[in-house]
Amino acid sequence: MLISNIEEHTGEDTNTIAINVAKEGGLTITPGEIDRSHRIGKPGKKKSRDIVVKFVSYHSKAKFMQTRKKLRQNRSKAFINEHLTSLRGELAYQCRLLKKDQNSPKTDTWTYDGNILLKLTQKDQW
Repeated sequence: MLISNIEEHTGEDTNTIAINVAKEGGLTITPGEIDRSHRIGKPGKKKSRDIVVKFVSYHSKAKFMQTRKKLRQNRSKAFINEHLTSLRGELAYQCRLLKKDQNSPKTDTWTYDGNILLKLTQKDQW
């Protein structure tokens, strides 16, 4: 899991940040459900680094992923995304670009458990 768009501070506890983001999305998680978490990448002055969170169980991860929709509805500044490999990330990006193409039958694209999913229109199947 990746948590993006959270301001970075010296000496912060990323587990607490993850718990607060979940709480903002209407989910209560305990510190025992988080295996580990940390910022990724080199520190910079321009942009806050993403936080990668590893959960103890798949069930905890799935519950956390479900808060994404609630965070968008609440217009939260935090974003929750899957931590994809560079190849899968690029493929998901290309699928999102195809979605904007008027000649493409795709209506939506998203990722779930590392898989890239496309929703096609009813009349135009690829």
